[in-house]
Amino acid sequence: MTLHSRSREAQLGPRCEVAARALPDKAMKRSAQERFDSAYCPEPNSGCWLWTRGIGAWGYGKIKIARLTKSAHRLSWELHRGPIPSGLFVCHRCDTPACVNPAHLWLGTHLDNMRDCKEKGRIVGGDFCQATKTHCPKGHPYSGANLRRTLTNSRQCLACRAAASRAWPSRLRKSTSVPGPILPPGPALVRASTSEAVELRERD
Repeated sequence: MTLHSRSREAQLGPRCEVAARALPDKAMKRSAQERFDSAYCPEPNSGCWLWTRGIGAWGYGKIKIARLTKSAHRLSWELHRGPIPSGLFVCHRCDTPACVNPAHLWLGTHLDNMRDCKEKGRIVGGDFCQATKTHCPKGHPYSGANLRRTLTNSRQCLACRAAASRAWPSRLRKSTSVPGPILPPGPALVRASTSEAVELRERD
């Protein structure tokens, strides 16, 4: 019996001693494929494999692999088709975010995905026009090291973001600056005003 097995028996207690001896050391560590196969339910009408575990805010399945949260449809592609090339997205032909059927998935760029949405009438023209833009309003390219993707998959210009970060301290000082208190007149000013008042009286 290995040291790991003895420590596991101590954690489980005497009631589970026999079960702990019967289990191998990796019994509780299922592979990603096994976890994936137990986390979806086939839908007979559409053919979708509907994810039954964690669901994100946009309806996409979520699963934690090696302490990292992954999208279930991206994991499905990696398990059944292979690695996902950099810069490409795993898109749905069925337009069902919770579907993880590899037959319903395809690879494409963000622009390809937006064109597919446009053709299916799932977005308005303004959103598609934003997706077709290649430069930010300041003229910086939406590509390479200057491009950043947000949590909502929106594009962000890093040059403009850096400029805004540099300008933030000055804007903060302007917004928090307040006029100083109004001080009463000093002795010299009081004497000057008193002498002026005396001269006015003498003239009268």
